[in-house]
Amino acid sequence: MIAGLGAVFSAVVFGLGTVVLTLAMHGIHHLPAGVRRLYLGTVISSACFGMIGVALGALIRNTIGAIVAAIAWTLFVEQVILAAVVPGIEKWLPTAAAIGLTNAPDPRSLAPVTAGLVLAGYAVALLAAASRTTMRRDVT
Repeated sequence: MIAGLGAVFSAVVFGLGTVVLTLAMHGIHHLPAGVRRLYLGTVISSACFGMIGVALGALIRNTIGAIVAAIAWTLFVEQVILAAVVPGIEKWLPTAAAIGLTNAPDPRSLAPVTAGLVLAGYAVALLAAASRTTMRRDVT
């Protein structure tokens, strides 16, 4: 359900707010070639990151902690630690997978289909872990 909400929200916000309004303000009334790919990649990324966010929230159980953990992972762990310790791994991490979905093809990034599968894999793995731990917790 959250994947659908993330996809719909990003489709509406990106489609109407970013694409239509921005291009119309600049006098462009047709879509440039790369916008369709960018649009689809954004919708898929938003759906996956929506699921990842729900999973982090269920695992951490503290809103501020989950937000800080997500930001720290993206900005510090992925970009600084893992990129330095294991060179070449960064393209297989969630942020780079989202970039592979939304940017023009680049030999240094994953192909869009692979990037989508990698990002969906992270979402499914985190949701499985969250489901497993949530079912075992005492809710009282």
